[in-house]
Amino acid sequence: MSSFIRTQNGQFERFLKDYKATVKNLLNLLLFIALWTKT
Repeated sequence: MSSFIRTQNGQFERFLKDYKATVKNLLNLLLFIALWTKT
């Protein structure tokens, strides 16, 4: 049971890392589009 929980936590941490990276990329893309459409 403890190994199952550990695996779930590892998957969750990996998911959080991917989620943060995706959000960061989306924000950078939105910022780029906003700056590009202004000029």
